[in-house]
Amino acid sequence: MMKVNRIVCRDPDLRIIATDGVLSRINRLEQIDVKIIDSEESLHYLKKRGCLLSNEDDLFYVPSYQTRQTIFSQSPFVPWDEKILKKQKKAFRMTDGAIITFPLEDEEGHIEAFITDWSPLPAAAAIALHPSHWLVSQNHNCDNCFIDKFVRNPLTGDLMPVWVANWVRPDFGTGAVVVNPAHSMVDYEYAKKIGFPIRFALSEQKITANPDTWLSEPIVKLGRTVRTGAFDGLSVEDASQKYFQELYMYGMARKYTDCSIGAIKIVSNNSAESFFETILKIGQSESFDLCWPSWETDNSLLFSRLLYHDLYGQSLTPNFICFCQKADYPNLSQNNTLLGFESLVSAPMDQVGVVKQQLVEQCQRFLQMHNKMILDLDQSIHNIFYEIFCHLIEYKYNIAFSKIYKLQKELSANNNLSPSVYFVLVHVLTGLTIPPEINAPEVWKYLCKQYHDKK
Repeated sequence: MMKVNRIVCRDPDLRIIATDGVLSRINRLEQIDVKIIDSEESLHYLKKRGCLLSNEDDLFYVPSYQTRQTIFSQSPFVPWDEKILKKQKKAFRMTDGAIITFPLEDEEGHIEAFITDWSPLPAAAAIALHPSHWLVSQNHNCDNCFIDKFVRNPLTGDLMPVWVANWVRPDFGTGAVVVNPAHSMVDYEYAKKIGFPIRFALSEQKITANPDTWLSEPIVKLGRTVRTGAFDGLSVEDASQKYFQELYMYGMARKYTDCSIGAIKIVSNNSAESFFETILKIGQSESFDLCWPSWETDNSLLFSRLLYHDLYGQSLTPNFICFCQKADYPNLSQNNTLLGFESLVSAPMDQVGVVKQQLVEQCQRFLQMHNKMILDLDQSIHNIFYEIFCHLIEYKYNIAFSKIYKLQKELSANNNLSPSVYFVLVHVLTGLTIPPEINAPEVWKYLCKQYHDKK
């Protein structure tokens, strides 16, 4: 029988905290040792992949462009049904363009850059990388720094220097930008600062030795191609088509739609954020369930899917995912120590739980009666116990409470019947202590066997 590791993404919400308690107690009863993978090793791997940004106190995760593309294009499958994926896809910002490959000079490897307009590609002056790019070493992790590497312009064969620039967005494209100062205002300002040559590959007029024909401002998608040899005289549209065909023929370009998602804080003041800690708990578990705040579906849950793929190269596929809604406490004192338990049993987990005074009183009577019950170790198993167990396993805490509350009344009326199964089930639901005479793991193991045998 395969053990199922049940994991909750922590949140300050009382209902999430209470759910974490239930699942933690089930894990202990099933003797599941939840091991957290070393965060330093994971962070080092993310940094090596260029997926980590930092400031003085915090670390931020930026999904790799390969992972963004994989997760965005993923077809619906359990438990990521179409409704969840549709909501998560809305969080992506889509930009059409192409991935251009720039071979490194005199060494193996290449740089891939995302470009939306490659009509002026022959005039490109350099490649700029974000400091977190995988090619940037610690020795060059600074702004406006040449990293002692050159790449070939795949269209012309010209050598282009590779620089580091913190204005390059790591969450857009590949974290590498083609610097083309004659045809982009941003690149133009950067080139003047660094000292790059500014060459034109597009012009609206014929250029001669007459200074009146010289070009002075960035030309964006205007004119015709110049100084490109066989490609001279093409319109912007024709140049884009011809260049792409040439590059595609030699495996140097492919059409690409970038899915930008931004970055998310992963560590703050040396403490792991809850979603990162959750991924470290999962590791590469063969079998696990997830409980997640429903309001984080297109935020931390989406980033967790991306993070898991970047860390382990595979999709995050829990057996089951329970989305937990918050609870509402109308006209109730927040000092009530039972609010977590009451919120847990107030409604199905995927619905907003409303904790009313009637439920509060019911929970109080339940706990008072529980404390008065005679401890008897009768191991007899009734159908009602099995039903309660099933509801706990299937995240139906409100139904489990309703049945166990009714059962408690029956047991308390019969002083000769207080089976250990009852105490184990109540412990899982509420966290109340199990009498020391009871072998809780054995009781739980017996229930699990019945459950799997009947399934």
